Amino acid sequence: MMRYLRFASMNAFLVANAAALLAGGWWLWIAFIAVVVFASPADEVFGDDRPDGSAPPEKLLTALLYLTLPLLALNCFIFVHYWAKGDPTHFLAFLRWFGIDFDAARTSISAMQLAGGFFSIGIYIGAAGTNVAHELIHRTADSRALLVGRWLLAFSFDTTFSIEHVHGHHRYVATERDPATARRGETVFGFAVRSFVMGNVSAFRIEAERLDRLGIGATSLHNRAITGQFISAFLVGIAALIGGAPAALVFIVCALQGKFYLEAVNYVEHYGLVRVPGSRVEARHSWNCYRTLSSAILYNLPRHSHHHRYAAKPFWSLEQEAEGPVLPHGYLTMILFALVPPLFKLRMKPLLEAWDRDCASDAERDILTRAGTLAILHRTA
Repeated sequence: MMRYLRFASMNAFLVANAAALLAGGWWLWIAFIAVVVFASPADEVFGDDRPDGSAPPEKLLTALLYLTLPLLALNCFIFVHYWAKGDPTHFLAFLRWFGIDFDAARTSISAMQLAGGFFSIGIYIGAAGTNVAHELIHRTADSRALLVGRWLLAFSFDTTFSIEHVHGHHRYVATERDPATARRGETVFGFAVRSFVMGNVSAFRIEAERLDRLGIGATSLHNRAITGQFISAFLVGIAALIGGAPAALVFIVCALQGKFYLEAVNYVEHYGLVRVPGSRVEARHSWNCYRTLSSAILYNLPRHSHHHRYAAKPFWSLEQEAEGPVLPHGYLTMILFALVPPLFKLRMKPLLEAWDRDCASDAERDILTRAGTLAILHRTA
């Protein structure tokens, strides 16, 4: 039981960040500093997770997933109030009942301090909202899970992810048809733009094909790729009602920041790996890591090979794949490397050489040879 309580860490961070937002001042930087400065080194210090075979408390773990939505919404709700004039929602009056003078905190805030809140909200939209949504949208037979997942994705303007990821990425992973697989030599910044644009194109195409099979027009309100945009627009509207155009603009930029963090994770998960179209997805087609902290914060997402082989399994059932390639650091550290493309390329070079030599099939090596990116021959990766 105790080992599963680590999965409450992300929600604990959300609670702490909400408290920091209410406190104001330099506290707004605490979440960003905790993730960027401390989490990555701690990931390496704690080392790898070692399964003990104990039975997971499934109801508790599922409740943690659903709790993310109200906690993320609370963080965003507090943050946009920094731009509010007066007390349009009576939120400040409510806080005064508990002795919290939020008005003093927001009127004395500086632009530099607000920047900390901006970066923190972006991180939590991506690391908490999108990551939990990823878990929920795979529960395709559970309408409640799908609904909560789409609302979480709406915070990063990415409800189409619920379509493309499940019906596109998992089908075409590590092939040219998959927007979410990073090519060798591609930077995380170029990848994020390509994946964002082509991922949306793919989602709208998948949804149009689904509706066509049902005899329904692609522009109808049955189109989930369209209706999802209404949820995001609703969130922007709430921000605007609270804090006007400045708050709406800040929320939009935070949302796009959160989307970038998702793409950074996508980038790390499959960078440089290839698969013959139509062939079975194997453990070798995803990069894994088994660091304790990465696994706890990201709900076992780094056990990515097993997730791709058994996409419907809940996160607590994902196992370590002996045949899957393993990254030398946790996902948190690898994302920081990705933000400095030369360092990431240098770190991945020997890993890709080993993958080409020891993991790739002859047909996959042929794909890499034709593309001129076979690492063990051309040394370009």
